[in-house]
Amino acid sequence: MSSIRLLSKSKLQQKATMLLMNKVEELRVIPLESLTEGVSQEKQGQFLIECSIRDHTPFLGTKQIRCRALYGNQTMLETLFYRSE
Repeated sequence: MSSIRLLSKSKLQQKATMLLMNKVEELRVIPLESLTEGVSQEKQGQFLIECSIRDHTPFLGTKQIRCRALYGNQTMLETLFYRSE
């Protein structure tokens, strides 16, 4: 029984990874001045993709972008990156 659960969890983790990678790639091509500070959520199937953008973090002119893939109320995967000119 545990191997079946592990396989199921592995497939969920793989799906969460793909969704998050796609979202990060979307955010990387948006012009920096178009990225506005705040939190956005996007439902994708059984997952919720949540992204928060903070201006001037950690330095002036830099944006901190944190994205999470949630399944139910559990964070499956999280990434943090920075954009600046």
